[in-house]
Amino acid sequence: MRNKHVTIRPISKKSWFFRNKLEGSSAIFAKNGIPTIGVDINLSSIKSINKGQSPFFENGLDKLLSEVGGKTLIATNDYDDAISKSNLTYILTATPSNQDGSFSNEQIESALISSAKALKKSNKNDIIKIYDRIYL
Repeated sequence: MRNKHVTIRPISKKSWFFRNKLEGSSAIFAKNGIPTIGVDINLSSIKSINKGQSPFFENGLDKLLSEVGGKTLIATNDYDDAISKSNLTYILTATPSNQDGSFSNEQIESALISSAKALKKSNKNDIIKIYDRIYL
């Protein structure tokens, strides 16, 4: 099973980012002074990001993360903490194909359930934006 992932597009000084592959845009938000929190289930990726190191190759990401990782871009596996510090949740998941060629909703469902549980505990209003990528 691939990791679930979400990215947050911030609208204020508080935002939340979650995904198994950090998009350059999240690092760019952080580079521009917008505090961004990433929630991931991959502990190795969390450690790398917080050390300012890219957990995978994306052109130019190493340089960006060396400037913002562990500073304005923080990675964690704590949904509750991230949601409590956010006002917008941008969910970005892959939609992998099943063996029979149909699409799997497992990642988006898991991300929505985890986000909703944390949001309910926070007892506050938030905006959730869903973006889904389809892999053929």
